[in-house]
Amino acid sequence: PVIIGAALSVFKVRLRSLPVVEMGQGIRIITIALRRERLLKLPDAIIAASAIALGVPLVTGDKRFLKVSDRLDVRLLKFSR
Repeated sequence: PVIIGAALSVFKVRLRSLPVVEMGQGIRIITIALRRERLLKLPDAIIAASAIALGVPLVTGDKRFLKVSDRLDVRLLKFSR
């Protein structure tokens, strides 16, 4: 989906307020496990592992993350076209 106008401005402001998280040993270990057990691609495994390690929900439009919904609160966004 394309974000335009005022929605884009709000998105940029909120994005700047998010913390940057270092990929520590705990996230690396979870990433490796997710790659092996759930067959996630590396970027997806890193994203999911980060959310698991931080104990935060994963908000996404990508249904592939439902593979880890037993380990993580996956909140699937639905976009209309």
